[in-house]
Amino acid sequence: MQLAAVYVDPLEALERFVGVSRDLSDFAKRALLWLLRESHGLTRAVSLSFPPHLGFLGQLAASGVHDAVSANCTTHLNLFLHGMGKRFVVCSHAGGYRNNGEFDSHSGGYTIWVSPIFYDHKAIRLPFDLRVILATSLKNEIGCSAA
Repeated sequence: MQLAAVYVDPLEALERFVGVSRDLSDFAKRALLWLLRESHGLTRAVSLSFPPHLGFLGQLAASGVHDAVSANCTTHLNLFLHGMGKRFVVCSHAGGYRNNGEFDSHSGGYTIWVSPIFYDHKAIRLPFDLRVILATSLKNEIGCSAA
């Protein structure tokens, strides 16, 4: 019997892992996957703030990210990143950035980060575009390819 070598690209596995998470809503998955892709393979720190007027959608994304990293849920995304050998974390917080660059947790809205540092205020602040997030493709099945 001959065994085939199996190769799974770690970033592909990460996208599929997010895609099948039970802790993230469809919208939260799309927002997180877009942010992960914008991190250029987990090589640059990025953040995305959801404006206050989005209300429930911003809360849905931020609470989904919170649940995906929580020890009380099932995804444990930061452990997955650590297992990939990446020193990045995913986190979220209520609030957003003021025009002067300061973070204000009472401003309304929500922010999510992909960075080596929790709540990294030096991360690249990506512009919010709801159409781009909604158009982000999901990979919602686990699989691998034979090499």
